[in-house]
Amino acid sequence: MARPDLQEAHALIQDDRAAEAIPVLEQIAAAFPRYATPYVLLAQAYEAERQWERAVATWQAAIFLMPNSTALRRSLTHTLRAATHARRHVLSQRTSTSVAEEPVAEEPVAEEPVAEEPVAEEPVAEEPVAEE
Repeated sequence: MARPDLQEAHALIQDDRAAEAIPVLEQIAAAFPRYATPYVLLAQAYEAERQWERAVATWQAAIFLMPNSTALRRSLTHTLRAATHARRHVLSQRTSTSVAEEPVAEEPVAEEPVAEEPVAEEPVAEEPVAEE
């Protein structure tokens, strides 16, 4: 395996240069598809770049290779939570920004009369009256 490349990629991630590490790690993962380490580092790089969908898919690939690893499962769970939080944050910013920037005057809406459909009444069967 290209150990120096993995160490270099890990150093790039640690130095907040994950974008530079991603192409190197993608090549290593493609060249050594049965080794989990390149996938772990690649997932971490995707996380650092906030590429949540790719990070999740890459954690899943690592888990496929090491299905009994609780550490990998925890990392996937952490990434899913971070992705959910990021989506909510973006959505809340969009909502607050659009409301603040574009005030919409509400116009009265004329209600159209709704024709009610006649309800067919069911015939009521008369009960025989008991004679005393």
